[in-house]
Amino acid sequence: MSDSIGKPTNAFDTPAGDYDLDAAVSYEKRAVAFIDILGWGPAVNDSIASPELRRRLLNAVWAIGTRSKEDVEEDTPDHPSFDRATQFSDTVVISIPYSGYPDLLRLVTQVTGYQQMMLLSGFPLRGGIVVGPLYHAGSNVFGPALNAAYKLESESASYPRIIIAKSLGLEIEMAMNSLPKHWPFVVKDDDGFYSTDYLITYAMSASVSKHLDRKIDHWLSVHRGNDRTFQKYVWLKARWEAAKADAGWRANKSRQLR
Repeated sequence: MSDSIGKPTNAFDTPAGDYDLDAAVSYEKRAVAFIDILGWGPAVNDSIASPELRRRLLNAVWAIGTRSKEDVEEDTPDHPSFDRATQFSDTVVISIPYSGYPDLLRLVTQVTGYQQMMLLSGFPLRGGIVVGPLYHAGSNVFGPALNAAYKLESESASYPRIIIAKSLGLEIEMAMNSLPKHWPFVVKDDDGFYSTDYLITYAMSASVSKHLDRKIDHWLSVHRGNDRTFQKYVWLKARWEAAKADAGWRANKSRQLR
């Protein structure tokens, strides 16, 4: 495996962009996020009888797909981009070349923005972030890192959160130490995983905070009869209350530095 942050050799690196069956294919060390929409399957089933829900589902996948592609830096003659984003239905895989904790910080910041956008649209996200060997070119993506990110999402991200592999603990601490103390980045959950701190920014806004209070209470009411889904929103409510309790000193510090 090559750890180079340059563009890896692959079957699509032909002058015309055609597929070369005989081209060498190499993995590259990349930071990878595998994310999807919480509760997507039941929502799709419910949408059979609801044109309005179908419209909202389309808007949701369009929004996250468009946002992720916009965030992938564009190629220019002087500055080629090696970031990649691939979407299928509600699932998005984002990867960037990895050489150290600043790359992890950049990816975490990026996916945190997706969580914030989708939460207010009524579609919380879940997912996993890892670093490892990956092939990612165009819509084609595979490799051990994708397997690991999917496993992390499916086994450990059962709540509306995007968690980071525990093997990246040192890099997370280095990234945290590089930021002002009052800036949101990650929080440590009871199971020992760090996850993106996507709620604190909303908790620092009085108007958005009231809006999100109503949304979360509505979700709890709607899903009260389905214990599995209900517990996900119980978790979200607890995380939201913790964020609100933590928001005061952060907001004060931010005002002091203006």
